[in-house]
Amino acid sequence: MAKMVAKATQNNNINETDIIIAGGGLNGLIAGLVCAQAGYKTIIAEQQSRSHASNPKKDGRASTIAATSFSLLQSLGLAEKLMPHAQAIRNIRVTQADMLRGVSSFF
Repeated sequence: MAKMVAKATQNNNINETDIIIAGGGLNGLIAGLVCAQAGYKTIIAEQQSRSHASNPKKDGRASTIAATSFSLLQSLGLAEKLMPHAQAIRNIRVTQADMLRGVSSFF
């Protein structure tokens, strides 16, 4: 993490930074946006390059956003941009994978 923060602060004056957020995933980016909108000088330190992180073909995972989290995204003006890419979850099954025993269901 120290290398990640050092790289992120390389082109920024660390003495003029109020907050450094380690990680540019969904939560880190939202935290950075909220801090910046509140007037804090914020740096988000992320290991992946911007071009890698913003390429949807590099990460096939999906994110589930709960109603309260979606309300936060709405208040930040981000929900409208997500809506064309979203769909409701009508049914969900939670499982746990184990290398020796395979996938087992909690339900």
